[in-house]
Amino acid sequence: MNFVRELRMSVRDRPARPCGPARRGRGIVGYSARMTDPGRSCLVVGSSDGIGRRVVERMVADGWTVTGISRSPADSLGDRHHHHVLDVRAADYRAALAAVCDQRGPFDVAVYCAGVGDLLELDDLAAQRAAFEVNLLGAVDTFGVLYPAWRARRAGHFVVLSSLADKLLGPRSPGYNASKAAVSSYFESLALAVRGDGIAITNLRFGFVDTKLAKSPLRPFMLTRDRAARTVARVIARRPIRRSTPLPMVALCAALGLILQCRALLG
Repeated sequence: MNFVRELRMSVRDRPARPCGPARRGRGIVGYSARMTDPGRSCLVVGSSDGIGRRVVERMVADGWTVTGISRSPADSLGDRHHHHVLDVRAADYRAALAAVCDQRGPFDVAVYCAGVGDLLELDDLAAQRAAFEVNLLGAVDTFGVLYPAWRARRAGHFVVLSSLADKLLGPRSPGYNASKAAVSSYFESLALAVRGDGIAITNLRFGFVDTKLAKSPLRPFMLTRDRAARTVARVIARRPIRRSTPLPMVALCAALGLILQCRALLG
């Protein structure tokens, strides 16, 4: 039943209720209009490499003004691109992000791409803790800073990158899998809580993407960073609560998740 439910949710890609400015059209027409509106502004957290960098490049090319945040510096992409070096784990992150919002905002969309995931070392669990701090708590803090302004405007869209691993028991990387499970549960629940305020939240669940986080020796159905960025652009246009991709990996993870859960129950 979980397999069927997961596949149905992914195929339907149900959009959230229209919120903020009225949606203009559906399908590729709505997508094109939304992505090329002049004067729209986006915040990308985790923007110096990987999926985040591709998202920045695409959105700048589509005419957005983009503010990027990451632990590392990033090359400028022109007048519509601004970059700030911030660490989501720093004690002053919320205050520093609020200052960026005052300077560069308000933002129409925020995309949270920051993520870490290391293999388990039982002699040192610090990396497992870091997965929760970056993948989950950094996203929670980012939305917390953005929410008051969005609620006042009754408009805003938060896209958070999760993973199809959120349904898997992962003994090789338990911190990564568990943190992504928490991300999916928290933000899909939060999406229902804030849609009455005119705010959309999208939980974007990828399989393998060709980035430094793809450490498994087997990486079936792996996406390129360009394709991942196109998917981000599409969910910005359509505003679903959940998007899971690619579909063959959705089915594989759903089946594997059931097998692992049965093994855990049976000991």
